[in-house]
Amino acid sequence: MTARKDEWETRYRKWKKKDKTKESAPKSLAEASVLSRTEKKNEIEKRVDKYYTEKTQVNKKRTRISKIIIAIIPLAMLFFLVYNNFLVSRDFNYLYDIGSEGDKYLTPIARVSEPAEDNGVSYRGLTEALVYFDAPVPLGSESLKIQVKFKDTLQDNWTMRLGARDQEVWHYNYHFIHNPVLNRLSELPKKDNIYLVNSELYFLTLDELKYESDIVVATDTQYAPLPNIVSDYKKEKTLITTSLRGAHIAYIYISGDLDLEVEKQDINWYEGSDELEISIYDLENNLIARTKIPDDGITEVRNKEKAIAQKGFLNASALKEGVYKIEFGNFDGVIREIRINTNKIVFERVFLADSTLYNLETKPSLLYFKTNRNEQIELVTYHKEGIQNISYLKDGKNNLFNFYQEDKPLYLELSRGEYEFKIPKNDIIISGMPYFSFSRESYFEPFKQKVVGIRNDFDWLINNVDYIVTEYNRPEYEGEWIIAETEFNINDEQLFVKDNKLNIVFNVPRLSQEGSQNYTVPIDWIKITVHKPGVFENEILI
Repeated sequence: MTARKDEWETRYRKWKKKDKTKESAPKSLAEASVLSRTEKKNEIEKRVDKYYTEKTQVNKKRTRISKIIIAIIPLAMLFFLVYNNFLVSRDFNYLYDIGSEGDKYLTPIARVSEPAEDNGVSYRGLTEALVYFDAPVPLGSESLKIQVKFKDTLQDNWTMRLGARDQEVWHYNYHFIHNPVLNRLSELPKKDNIYLVNSELYFLTLDELKYESDIVVATDTQYAPLPNIVSDYKKEKTLITTSLRGAHIAYIYISGDLDLEVEKQDINWYEGSDELEISIYDLENNLIARTKIPDDGITEVRNKEKAIAQKGFLNASALKEGVYKIEFGNFDGVIREIRINTNKIVFERVFLADSTLYNLETKPSLLYFKTNRNEQIELVTYHKEGIQNISYLKDGKNNLFNFYQEDKPLYLELSRGEYEFKIPKNDIIISGMPYFSFSRESYFEPFKQKVVGIRNDFDWLINNVDYIVTEYNRPEYEGEWIIAETEFNINDEQLFVKDNKLNIVFNVPRLSQEGSQNYTVPIDWIKITVHKPGVFENEILI
């Protein structure tokens, strides 16, 4: 109490000294005491008011900040999504551990072995030629690189290709990932992805190469040669009555409307239905039209009912004048007749089938073709009925070729010129560099140069090819295991992506050959890297 009294006295003296002339000055110590308490109360109230004012301002600021943050979050998320999905490039990586517990990557499961282990490596083996898997492809992706670790158990010049589905139907664009022949490409001079085979020629860029005429290019890539303009083309009907076995590829020259009529007959050697699918494409591999001739109703081999002939029609309108490709799909039967409203139609290879072997009348087939260089054609039959003497006319002179064996090809060396072949007994496959027609008038050269697939025969390539165009990568070896890779460009190769998935197929022809039932190709893993370009990358590329 004394301390507080002393405080009041001190304040009173200060007030008195400071405010002598002011009426507000306290008149006594008691009044000073009251005034002091009042001022203290006012001071406390001011502090309280100040506190609440500051707190209110802080709360308002926090509220504003919260509102700003709430507004920014969806914008930030949107920006992140746009940035992540469109602005910057991304790589998506997937690993398929084949043979691991519960793996279901390869289909159909009947074409792969049960999981097994080899020195701690789990795997499944491919047991048939065609085995499939799906690769995830996010929207907007540009390319995908596929690596495969597998084991070489076949120990010969076998090949393995990966095919990416490029049509809605079961059609694939193939890349080699294992080909011992291509491992020898290092023996040839190379520039970019072009190998010079013919030493009498010279290096060209890819664009320059396409303008070269009368050359042969072997490739496993999407390489489209330039078409020729045909001066003696006529819009008139051509009838082909030579029977053809199974799948064929033909080229036609036409303008305006296309009318194609095909008659097919099943031979029913194998179980299942035998539809013949017929498709026409432009030179950029765009599908123009497609039709299908259904099965004849006989789907069981034990059914000996005689097959009936069936007809199908394919029409297209307003075609620009030029070269088009017609694909006759593979089926267990023969094409009996082809009627088409152009006088120009040639085939890549022919499987002649007018033979009692196919319940048809055996009658001679006539083939016409030209060659502008020294080359060879390949002839093969798989039955003794195909062994025969083949006569051919060259420069007005008759020649005879003894085709004496089955199951193994024979080669006929040819010089530059025109040829007319007469094949009396048929059941023979004829292929090579020339295009084949069934009359002199039907023959034409579709392209400035001949483009062929890469054969699994290095000597054949050396003797028949001028250039090799390939992006084949030599595999790496880890002991008995091989790591191979290839890359597909989704847009350039016009791949068919559905539901953000791309179907991929292993193709090992060796596994479909006779005597291969006990062979497998072990697969350890598949790695897939999908590249999705961003806006900035595209701008740089442009």
